Amino acid sequence: MKEATTMVVVGADVHKRTPTFVAVNEAGRKLGEKTDTAITAGTPRR
Repeated sequence: MKEATTMVVVGADVHKRTPTFVAVNEAGRKLGEKTDTAITAGTPRR
């Protein structure tokens, strides 16, 4: 029996201070979103 395949697309909106990533399925339904704070290498997180 063959397993079903689902396509997931991940998009990135990369800004200097707040990159955002979003995943959508093949129907365009949003599966998840993550926005974070960008840091410079060597800088401790707050």
